[in-house]
Amino acid sequence: MHRFNKWCIRPTSRWGGLLLGLALLGLVPDGVAGGGWVRKKSTFYGKLRVSSFRTNKYYNLAGELNDQGAQFQQTSLDLYAEYGLSKRLTLILNAPLFRSNKFSTTNAATGFGDVLVEAKYGILTGNFPVAISVGAQLPTGQSRILVADVNRPGSQINLPIGDGELNIWTKAYASIPFSSRGYVSVEVGYNKRTQGFSDQYASTVEVGYKIGPVWTNAVLRRLNSVGVPDTNKGSFVYGEGLEYTAYSLGAAVPITKKTSLTLDYSNMIVPCKNTYSGPIFGLGLSVEM
Repeated sequence: MHRFNKWCIRPTSRWGGLLLGLALLGLVPDGVAGGGWVRKKSTFYGKLRVSSFRTNKYYNLAGELNDQGAQFQQTSLDLYAEYGLSKRLTLILNAPLFRSNKFSTTNAATGFGDVLVEAKYGILTGNFPVAISVGAQLPTGQSRILVADVNRPGSQINLPIGDGELNIWTKAYASIPFSSRGYVSVEVGYNKRTQGFSDQYASTVEVGYKIGPVWTNAVLRRLNSVGVPDTNKGSFVYGEGLEYTAYSLGAAVPITKKTSLTLDYSNMIVPCKNTYSGPIFGLGLSVEM
């Protein structure tokens, strides 16, 4: 998760909710991977995805749209991978290989983000696959990167790529195929946060359908924070009090028998809390072996 800064001027306090939200949206794989299924032993699925995000719409802790000032911009290159370690156990990696964050009035902060590693176990592997997973999001990204504010000579803003916090995710998945060309998947998860931040829980519904050779999917995701935000921890920083509902639409277009071009579009449904809201466009290349 990617959450942000402690600059003394108010706009910088918004970063926590924004980057946490973008990270969670980025965790949704396309329709050919994920759900209640686990991978067959010694098989691999991977996707390299670049995404772009620009907006100046920020919603505060009360869900109100604040002043629309400088535009926030993010570009990200992410690697998602699954490997079948055994018949029932799949290892998952979600790594932000490169991330660039900036306001329209600042220089860019760039670097490697916080990596998520998961172990997913298939409880049922037949016609109604059910699985559970445990994952750790590691503080591998820089939690303090100072960049210049071009509108205030001599001023600097902290725009970290990571949050310096360990997160432990537990999830449960179930999928129902409704012919050889479609499925519905449901996912619920709980994020145990450290360093005194409020825990979070998430729920996801995904519908996939194959049109000709092309897999398409639609995803609806909800994330809430647990309890009352701790304003002493900086409620606008690091995603404290974050809430949102988001949707995404995607397609995987086969290039060869083992590779596909993926396209996706994501956005949030207002009202949301402690986050920026705007469209995210993604383009990727996936491979299955």
